[in-house]
Amino acid sequence: MKQTPRAICKSVSIPMVLAIALMSGSCSNGPGATGPSSDAVQQCVTDIWQKLGYCPQYFTLDSIRTLDSRKSADEAHVIAELSVRVHLQMGQDSMAATNCTGTAWALPPKRQRTTIEMLMQVRDPLDVGQQLIIRKEFTFQKWQSGWRCADTTLSPVQSASALAWTSVSPAQAPAPTGASKLAVGQGGLQQGTYVDTRASCDLIVSATSMMFDGKYFMAAHMPSVIPTPSSQPKVFHAHVAIAPPYDATITVISPTEYSWSSPWGETHYRLCHK
Repeated sequence: MKQTPRAICKSVSIPMVLAIALMSGSCSNGPGATGPSSDAVQQCVTDIWQKLGYCPQYFTLDSIRTLDSRKSADEAHVIAELSVRVHLQMGQDSMAATNCTGTAWALPPKRQRTTIEMLMQVRDPLDVGQQLIIRKEFTFQKWQSGWRCADTTLSPVQSASALAWTSVSPAQAPAPTGASKLAVGQGGLQQGTYVDTRASCDLIVSATSMMFDGKYFMAAHMPSVIPTPSSQPKVFHAHVAIAPPYDATITVISPTEYSWSSPWGETHYRLCHK
């Protein structure tokens, strides 16, 4: 009797919008399956992201590739490689980056850091389109209904790397128009390091300081943000992509002073060093 060849469940490609339901068919993870497949790993990641609540806002899961596996009667371990793409800009060590990928990132800077930036530990953000490769060992337990993922977080990971930044369409890329209007013209904000008016310029610390380079606002533990103009003169908006994300309002008081308003209050900053 001619046997039908067995389907090989080695890898699965996932649409840019993360699928929630498991794929049906020959790669079943039911009681008769030999072990967890890539579909089971996909469901595991989906469950972790759903539990956190905010991950699909920042990342999409492009593909999963199973590299190795071992199993016993009631437990299985699968080493898988995840290809994750950044959907919304965020800090490399932000809560979203750490929890949704299982690790904080320390990618090399795309340009030379200034002394102030190094003192403030300012890093480039994870940009839209950045592709991240994560390798992790997943643990599954055998139930009557099939294999169930035992992992509740993506941490720890075995390895993590980033591929080159990919270009984004003009619709995705933040428009620099607001920053240009903010940095030039009568009453425009000067470039430099700004400090909370309640703090001293003699000892600049990251907790009370921000930088404006004519385009971006930068601060420690916050991704660089580009302000966009509002309908009011000298008032700009900024979306800060941390977890949870929030919107800030920037009001230029003078060429060397501005206020930063967020859901947690308002802070005034003054220029200390050009």
